[in-house]
Amino acid sequence: MPEVLTRWGSKWGSKRGAPSSPHGRTSLAVLTALMLFATPVVAGDWEDGLAAANAGDFQKAFRLWEPLAKQGDVSAQHNLGRMYATGQGVSKDNAKAISWYHKAAEQGSVPSHTNLGLMYYDNIWDSKDPTDDLAKAFYWLSKAAEWGHPVAQYYLGEMYDIGRGVPMDSAEAFSWYSKAAEQEYTDAQISLAGFYEHGRGTPTDHEKAISLYLKAAEQGHWMALPQYALGVKYHLGFGVPMDLAKAIFWLSQAAEQGHVGAIEQLEKAKEQEATSQINGGNDILHWLESIGLEKYLEQFVSNDITLDILPDLTDANLREMGINSLGNRKRILKAIREGPIQMGTE
Repeated sequence: MPEVLTRWGSKWGSKRGAPSSPHGRTSLAVLTALMLFATPVVAGDWEDGLAAANAGDFQKAFRLWEPLAKQGDVSAQHNLGRMYATGQGVSKDNAKAISWYHKAAEQGSVPSHTNLGLMYYDNIWDSKDPTDDLAKAFYWLSKAAEWGHPVAQYYLGEMYDIGRGVPMDSAEAFSWYSKAAEQEYTDAQISLAGFYEHGRGTPTDHEKAISLYLKAAEQGHWMALPQYALGVKYHLGFGVPMDLAKAIFWLSQAAEQGHVGAIEQLEKAKEQEATSQINGGNDILHWLESIGLEKYLEQFVSNDITLDILPDLTDANLREMGINSLGNRKRILKAIREGPIQMGTE
């Protein structure tokens, strides 16, 4: 089960008090909490806890934040929820994590809404009442998604995408994936690319799919999914012209991150590239043999000259390739002009 902490980043909040409300206003309860803790001692406790958490001393951070959380500090409440959810500084306890997230969410913490929804969403495999937990997940994620939290938007899209807790609805999934992708959330970009690729919830558009995969790949992805997808598309020519060089580039990127499928696909692409080079050399050999100039095979192959490039060759090109005989250069150019240039046969 994925850790809730990794859903929306690994940094601890660096600002005391409540996160902004979705409408740019702060509730009376939050204002009260801020007034209660607007003392240098509390500020010191908060900053000391933050420094401890960022240094990896979660037990110290917990000791400093727990009193603040009990007195109503929304950020401390949220962070205690994270600590209980991930087992950092305390024994992992989902019930306590949910309790603290509830307290922070009630004060308007949008990230707490998201993480609370994800706690219920991830808990369905162990839940005694998965239907109820999915309903709660949908409730909290919907609120956070409406307020613009990209992680909540992505998982709300996923619920509609696969029909988990709600009826399957590709149009709704597409809408929420789009909102999260606009905020550069990589998982949403990947899912949205798949929708454009297969025409789900929107007309098929391979250019948009490629664009989204590229954005996600440039940001990096811990599972190397966009790199793998790009490699496969270019290798198989799915929605784009087949391009072995681009296929090998992207598959290599994914393979370096240990993507098993990419490793297998990369081997096939490299084998295909080697075969193509051999066949290209054979085709050029047959053509040169047909005009009695096979002695120049090395110059053609070393310069990656294939049959489709022959019509573009000039006398200057042939000189650059090391064909010094004027008569032979003229013979080659005449053969190219007279054509047709045909593939050789074994």
